[in-house]
Amino acid sequence: MQDSTLLTPEKPVIGDDVMLAIRNLSKSFGRNRVLQHIDMDVKKGSVMGLMGENGAGKSTMMKCLFGIKTRDEGQFYLDGKEVSFAGPKDALENGIAMVHQELNQALDRSVLDNLFLGRYPTTSLG
Repeated sequence: MQDSTLLTPEKPVIGDDVMLAIRNLSKSFGRNRVLQHIDMDVKKGSVMGLMGENGAGKSTMMKCLFGIKTRDEGQFYLDGKEVSFAGPKDALENGIAMVHQELNQALDRSVLDNLFLGRYPTTSLG
């Protein structure tokens, strides 16, 4: 008889200092593979920027995380727990925000207003 622990998939090792982990993320559009087995960690208290050439997959990766696009493979972990967001509202409610590349700014508003547009912090009074 086989040991049952050999039959269960191994959970990826994610450090205690990691807030967001992406494991084995892949995405294709038809025959065009735009993301291939991406792994990435964002540590607690850090700020991360993504840079790359046009077509490198930066926006696609973020849209998969944010629930805008469906990933072909891979997992997302938030504070060590596997998550899958149904859409932007779900992601925002779980503390994940995205500044879109195609951002339409409210030019008569401040930078801060643009960052919180449509989702201003509230208090218990509303």
